Amino acid sequence: MEKYIFDTVAFLKDLNRRFEEEELIHDFKVFIDYIVKNKIKLTPKNGWIPRKHIYAINSLFKSPKQLEDKVGDKIFKLREELQYSRFYFLDLLAGASGCIELSEKNMLIEGREYKYFMQMGGY
Repeated sequence: MEKYIFDTVAFLKDLNRRFEEEELIHDFKVFIDYIVKNKIKLTPKNGWIPRKHIYAINSLFKSPKQLEDKVGDKIFKLREELQYSRFYFLDLLAGASGCIELSEKNMLIEGREYKYFMQMGGY
């Protein structure tokens, strides 16, 4: 009978490599890390993340989305995060998971779960 030895270290290295390759997790970490480092103030009218930050965060994603469309001579720019479903989903996920929170001054700040999530590896 052959004895099977489970290589825990190799398993964890492989798991971490696959974790690093996961686009959604990478983008989520980029999203929350950017928000915590930049302390973003939400727009007064609708409470959205300002467009300049959407563009900056999008540029850090593994597969950034084109946020402007050109039709003839006109360029149509993204107006709010609701028009970018992946970004909006990450915003909702960040708040629901406790990785970011809203301060009394309407600013996005580090949430109670931020450090725990960022220490998970794969970043």
